[in-house]
Amino acid sequence: MSDTLTDDDHRHGTVYAYSKLRCRCDRCRAAFSQYRRDRRIARSGDEKQVVAAQEPRPLMGGEDLATRLNISVHTLAKLRAKGVLPPAVKIGGSVRWVPEDVDAWIEAQRETEGRP
Repeated sequence: MSDTLTDDDHRHGTVYAYSKLRCRCDRCRAAFSQYRRDRRIARSGDEKQVVAAQEPRPLMGGEDLATRLNISVHTLAKLRAKGVLPPAVKIGGSVRWVPEDVDAWIEAQRETEGRP
C-alpha cells in the first residue's frame, strides 16, 4: 500500500484532508478551523491566549461558585432563586455555571462610581 493518502482512504478530521484533499465534512472543517485559530493566536505572541485556547475551563458547581464569590452555598441558593446570578446550565440534576459567564457577571457588578 502506498504512503500517500487518496480521496478514498484519508483520515477525517485532519488539516491535510481539508486543505489538500478538499474534504468538507464537519470533522475536517472543524480541524482546519482549530488549526487557523491556533496559528492566529501563536502569531499574536500572547502566551495567555495560547494556554487558554488549549485548555477549556470546566463548568463550575455551586460550591465552586460560592467559594469564588466568598459566600455560603445557602446564600448562593437564595441569590439564584432571586435571579441575581448569571444563567446556570442544568445537566441532569446538577446546576453548573460557565466560568466565562461568571467572569462577565462579576465584571458587570463592578461599581463605576463611589457609594453615595
